[in-house]
Amino acid sequence: MPGPVSERGASTGTDMKRLKQTKWGIMAGLRNQQSCNAVVFLFSVIVLLTTGPCATATHLAAVASKNAEFSERQRGLAAFHQHNYTKAMSLWKKAAEAGNAKAMYDIGTLYMHGWGVSQNYKDTMAWYRKAVAAGDTHAIYGIGFLYDKGLGVPQSYQKAVALWRKAAAAGSIEAMYAIGLLYEEGLGFPQNYQKAMKWYRKAAASGYTAAMVNIGSFYAHGQGVPQNYQKAMAWWRKAAAKGNAEAAAALWYPAPWVLISALAVLLAISVLICYLLQICYSRIPRDFRRLHPGLVWLLLVPIVGLGWNSFGGFGNRWNIVLALGLILFGLVWCFFVFLGLTYSYQAYFASLEKTDAGDCGRAWGLAFCICASFSPFAFFSPIPDLGGFSGIAALILLVILMFKMVRLRNQINVTPTEKSAGR
Repeated sequence: MPGPVSERGASTGTDMKRLKQTKWGIMAGLRNQQSCNAVVFLFSVIVLLTTGPCATATHLAAVASKNAEFSERQRGLAAFHQHNYTKAMSLWKKAAEAGNAKAMYDIGTLYMHGWGVSQNYKDTMAWYRKAVAAGDTHAIYGIGFLYDKGLGVPQSYQKAVALWRKAAAAGSIEAMYAIGLLYEEGLGFPQNYQKAMKWYRKAAASGYTAAMVNIGSFYAHGQGVPQNYQKAMAWWRKAAAKGNAEAAAALWYPAPWVLISALAVLLAISVLICYLLQICYSRIPRDFRRLHPGLVWLLLVPIVGLGWNSFGGFGNRWNIVLALGLILFGLVWCFFVFLGLTYSYQAYFASLEKTDAGDCGRAWGLAFCICASFSPFAFFSPIPDLGGFSGIAALILLVILMFKMVRLRNQINVTPTEKSAGR
């Protein structure tokens, strides 16, 4: 259909997880069209053989009208798939005048998206209501969608859910999924993973792959159910087998022991770097330092946050807020620590009128920080990821920079008195 089918995804931000628009209903209409025409034709033959000429003529007129109605909608579907929305609107209006409820819903959806007409949510609502009155239960879901998003009506999760419950009772899997998502995100209701899981299971039982993805995520993160990575993988495999790309990507999600091992290695390397940075700062006399040596260990704080997010569940919006805060902190703090050290060296050697130290690695430090800024994983630690050119460049620059910082440290001769005062 050209309608508002819910495809809110599972993982990651979320956002990623709001309702997207698909053409589910239109495809369903195409699949059902031929079978409907066959049944009508067979029934007309039976009537022809068992009734008199007058009754038969009356019935055949009705059959012809019904076939014309279906034909207009089918031709409208073909025009829609060719992106000829003006022609689709014209054909659907003819079908709607003949009483075709699905055509009424399709017209409302054209108004919702502004396809071939000026976008008008009030007209969308009017046509959806006509479709409901004519017997199209999926239009109930569409009206709920308007309330969920506040399109042309005051936004109300309560009204949306009330309508979606009616639609779900009539078999709308999109409505089942949408209710589950509201409970998962705590929109309009207290967050309740158990209720979300209940509705996701109903949608998944009808083959809705987005619900399968979310169930897998619940098991992966232990949200509303005991954490069970095997069950998570099983649900993702089901969804991937039905062509869900998000589920296929989730199958690459590392097992807990892999995450723990990776975080342990990352933490060990980061500790080593922080230690080297601390001893470099400590060797510089206090009057020339831009940063207290102990503050370099704040570079480890984002790694703790990364571990919390990995095992606390990415689906929690507060965890996402925390992650974004740590990303910003890691980005800013890298500039303070690495550039602060080069400025500290430069100030010290300038006091000795030593000019052969150059910029004391400031250019290398700036280049590293800039490259790390474009390397997503580097936001969480002083170790960049290798996911792209910027990550590889940042790693190379970090190695060069640390060698230079340690070499400059060894050029500083601190007397016992200076050492005592400096620390």
